[in-house]
Amino acid sequence: MTDFFETDDNNNDDADADNQAFAILAEEEKSLSTQDYDIKRIQGTDGVRGKMVFNTKNPLYDLIHKRLISPQFIEFYVYSWGRLLIEESSSNGIKEGEVSPKNEIIIAQDPRDKSDAFLKAAISGINKAGLKVVYIGHLPTPAIPFYLLIANAIGGIMLTASHNSADEHGIKLFDNEGFKYLPEYDYRLTEIVKTLDYQIIANLPGNDASFKDNYRLAKEEFIKFSLKSWHSLTNHKPVLKDYRLVLDLSNGATCSIAKEIFTNLGAKEVFMTNDSFDNEINKNCGVCDFEEKSIITKTNWQEKDSKWRKFATINLLFKLSVPSGDNLVGIIFDGDGDRFVMLEYDKNQDAILIRSGDYLAAKFIDYETNNSANKAIVNTIESDHCIDSYAKSKGWQIHKQSIGDKWLASCVADLANKKLKKDIIFGYESSGHFIFLEEIKKTNPNKDKFIIAGNGVLAALHALAVLDNKQPTSYLPGKRFTMHIYFINKSKLGNLDFKNQLKDMIITKISDYENLGCQAVDFEFEEDLVNFNVFDQHKTIIGRIFIRNSGTENKATISVRCEKSAYTQLSNIATEIYTYLWFKLKDLNLSENNLIIKILTTENEKMLSFHSKYPKIFQKVRSILEDKELLITNQTLTPLGQSVKNLLINKINQP
Repeated sequence: MTDFFETDDNNNDDADADNQAFAILAEEEKSLSTQDYDIKRIQGTDGVRGKMVFNTKNPLYDLIHKRLISPQFIEFYVYSWGRLLIEESSSNGIKEGEVSPKNEIIIAQDPRDKSDAFLKAAISGINKAGLKVVYIGHLPTPAIPFYLLIANAIGGIMLTASHNSADEHGIKLFDNEGFKYLPEYDYRLTEIVKTLDYQIIANLPGNDASFKDNYRLAKEEFIKFSLKSWHSLTNHKPVLKDYRLVLDLSNGATCSIAKEIFTNLGAKEVFMTNDSFDNEINKNCGVCDFEEKSIITKTNWQEKDSKWRKFATINLLFKLSVPSGDNLVGIIFDGDGDRFVMLEYDKNQDAILIRSGDYLAAKFIDYETNNSANKAIVNTIESDHCIDSYAKSKGWQIHKQSIGDKWLASCVADLANKKLKKDIIFGYESSGHFIFLEEIKKTNPNKDKFIIAGNGVLAALHALAVLDNKQPTSYLPGKRFTMHIYFINKSKLGNLDFKNQLKDMIITKISDYENLGCQAVDFEFEEDLVNFNVFDQHKTIIGRIFIRNSGTENKATISVRCEKSAYTQLSNIATEIYTYLWFKLKDLNLSENNLIIKILTTENEKMLSFHSKYPKIFQKVRSILEDKELLITNQTLTPLGQSVKNLLINKINQP
């Protein structure tokens, strides 16, 4: 067990007292942690991610057990994937080492690794496997499926941790049709990785760093594609002469292409913030801080120590003057550019309205209301509960999926194959991932092909096109409630006995309300998801409660999506579940949890002394407690934080 705090001999008594809660909880940890977690698949919701380190002797172990991702893991992982691709494709005439489009892997990256160590490792792994690399530079993730389709490549790699902080990195893999891999394939790849020895791979001859550099060509093609497609959904070119656009590029992959795209739309003015590869990716920028929020008032922004004053985009939106008749819109991209958040300045309220994926989906629905074609939407369990009934009232079919844009893309592709070309199909997540059908030309063979992939740039362009329709939407959102638990042992939600106990608890708590009932809804391959539809006495579904591990961060979430009438009951149930899970899911081998427990069980004065002694780690944990777990605010425990503290003290005082 790691104790974050160093102590001197004069403070041993204090140190023992500080660690008492941690030791007691650690004892409880043993019940589900006595054996190593035998991971079945390495990928999470969207690729593989972890805390970035640059040297490790056991890369697979460190990823699974310590959530550390390294260049050594990248080389190991892509080599294993490359060998699997060759094995699968040998029947198609691919020869090891052959130079041909069908033997090429397209690689791009976001700018978080300034040393290019992860890129060099990926190139080495692919070359050692017997394939060839085409590097297309710092481009957003959707450029990978786009370019591999027009180049007829065998696969693609995006080196990114997307919206995660700059100290994390990751990798996303794409097949030869531009799709991310589903779990069934990942099971096979994971088994291969587990059977190989990294040291043998590291010592293989041919440590070749050679690649073909197609950055300029790929960039030019992607920009042309974006400008050509930006109003394809609406079939008319919007007039943006009264629009001022503020783009937040989160110091990420879109820095390479955003200016050339968005300054060619006819907008009155275009401003860029966080637009440098040299600055820290996703720091006080990007999409994450806007989740679960709907409005930022000028009063919020002007408050002393308001976190929004750290955001250059928010500062600029409030400072720009807006003449009558003009529209002021912010577009926020995540680090790899596969999703976005839209902000609209409302002059009447003097506030910034945060437009969720659900709101923008409603605008797309409204725009196509009078279209007689068959229309379908694919969304996820995270989507607003009320968007489904709204879409159905407008003649749209709804197809519900688990969380992750790979599921959206797979379902959209399946629907496109079953339906006529003229049909309207799109997928989205509340977080800002959108999947549209966009036609491209393949260079080899020369025939039409659809790209079906998350594309934040194109989704933002489509959103601007429908905003040109000034009619307000009649969509009224339901209620949403999400609680986060960070620094967890992810194996616990994958434990069948624990999941069953959790399901029984949820059923019991819901049945305590005479007017409520529930039914579990499972999704294939989602072993760590607990999901319930909740219905009223008339058997009408009024919401859902779901619990899952994040596939992109070291956390679990407890979420509610429901009608407004059910919000009080379901949020109370979720809060009770949260306090139970907070103790059960925390990984007490992580020093961050040691610090969290110390913070919750000490007085403010001592908390401040922790801050002065360990400012960096304290600030990280403090941000989680305040902005994510919502246990403290302004150095004071929230009611939820007090509940957690009381339970913690009870455990300490138990004989």
